[in-house]
Amino acid sequence: MLAVDCNYETLQAVDGVFTAKVTNSWGSLNIRIAEDKQDEWALVKATADNGLEYTPSYGTISIYLGGITSDMALTVETINLTTSRTATMTVTVNGNPEDVILSRSSGSQVALTGEVTTVKFNPETETAFTVSPAVYGKTFYQVILDETPVPASGSNYNITAADGCNLVINTEWPELYAPVKFNFTNEGTENAVGSVRINKQNVTNWQDEDFKVRLGSSFNFICNTNRFTISQITVNDQNLGTSTSWSTTNPKITVTGICSRKISSTVSHIIFLASIKIPVNMIMPNN
Repeated sequence: MLAVDCNYETLQAVDGVFTAKVTNSWGSLNIRIAEDKQDEWALVKATADNGLEYTPSYGTISIYLGGITSDMALTVETINLTTSRTATMTVTVNGNPEDVILSRSSGSQVALTGEVTTVKFNPETETAFTVSPAVYGKTFYQVILDETPVPASGSNYNITAADGCNLVINTEWPELYAPVKFNFTNEGTENAVGSVRINKQNVTNWQDEDFKVRLGSSFNFICNTNRFTISQITVNDQNLGTSTSWSTTNPKITVTGICSRKISSTVSHIIFLASIKIPVNMIMPNN
């Protein structure tokens, strides 16, 4: 149940006892719960035979070896977390459960065993959970707690569970497309946007009347800084200052930019307005 290492060397238990041979006065002895048991057990403290007590920090008890000059025996105290987990939460994953990481506030991960998993937690100390993608760069279409959509924080979703609650995780985006439109208020400023990418691929038809982006796509545009000086970019009323690029993995955006066009040695101020409007909520037909 325990994982112990001394100066980066993993120790093996014999009859439940770990023995470390300290040959120098540097490094540390680290004690933690084994990875496959971290959601069930927690460290309380380690007590030395001389009476000293060591408490865990972020799930690990670390003992500096420089102060050890003679043999020392440690007794490690643990607690079974499952006995205090009297509340339950039903987690439904519409998609591949392996794409989802469900973490407690302690950092331990909850195993999602299939489409529906009953998760037990301590109603006093373990109500905070985080839902996140297992693969970097992936985003989820929707996370719903008791029929209420949970707002994303980056690619994560933070929830507060209550006994009997229902958590639904929709991992895949529906095949819905929304129109994307860049409007330039002044002629000659179209090249202020240097490139547009969808899923890391350059697209050249972004000025077409029927240009569309699938919901959940990675979307990125970069301004042409060789010919334009960026004065301001605003995304959903959030001022990004003089940023020359912007990206999102959830293209539900409205973008407004103000640029200055460079003409030889003279700078004349020309405004362009780029608007990308994608509905936040789209109603799926029943058939």
